Amino acid sequence: RVQEQEEILLSLRKKLGYGVIAADQRLYSTRNMSVGQKVTLVVPGPGGGQKPHSIGAMVSHVGEFWFTARIVEDFGGLVSVGGWEIRLAFLREGDAAYSVSARVRDAEAAGLINFFHTMKLLRNQHRQYMRLDINMPIKYKVIERIDSEERAFTDEFAAHTIDISGGGVCFIADVPLAAGDTILLTLSIPGATLSGIRSKILKVLPVEGKGAATRYRHLVQFVLIEQQQRDKIVKFIFEKQRTLLQMR
Repeated sequence: RVQEQEEILLSLRKKLGYGVIAADQRLYSTRNMSVGQKVTLVVPGPGGGQKPHSIGAMVSHVGEFWFTARIVEDFGGLVSVGGWEIRLAFLREGDAAYSVSARVRDAEAAGLINFFHTMKLLRNQHRQYMRLDINMPIKYKVIERIDSEERAFTDEFAAHTIDISGGGVCFIADVPLAAGDTILLTLSIPGATLSGIRSKILKVLPVEGKGAATRYRHLVQFVLIEQQQRDKIVKFIFEKQRTLLQMR
């Protein structure tokens, strides 16, 4: 009977146009989640007394009464989760980062966990790419100035980031550039050095430093970046966010 009711409700939802939620529309319920969505489960440690840890999973089924997450990595020590409240975090591409606490209906073999639906989703950001606050060194060359006819500059400058996303960075530098200038960025993340990222300065803001020194905050957009480079940045940000979530 439950299966028949679910089929009827799912059919009505599709006919009313709620079967698929576009990326530019926020999620209001876990019923809006897509099959294949990668999620991170934050679960108590073995015995319940240890520090929580995170487990990678993927949504494998979305029904009208519950949804299923399939664990895709080692989950040793996670035996019985029935009745637990588990926090899920996920990045919805083109929308935002979400977190939600969902009650477990039951768990099946092969790492399948069924969750009751909820509308209590916390939407953390509204941007195309998740942003990570991080201080790391970068280098850049100015290849085109908006207020100059010169086109090539050989000097390489050092700076450090305030935050980074798959769409750009914000960095602090001693000497200001101008909005509209074009630069080539080089940045290093664990396991990779990404160079030759053509970027444009969107905005420059003065920031008071120690003493009388003034430094400058540069908001930068990537305008020409290899997809492989962007994927590495997004993966790096996701792993960092996942680690921070695990430490909370």
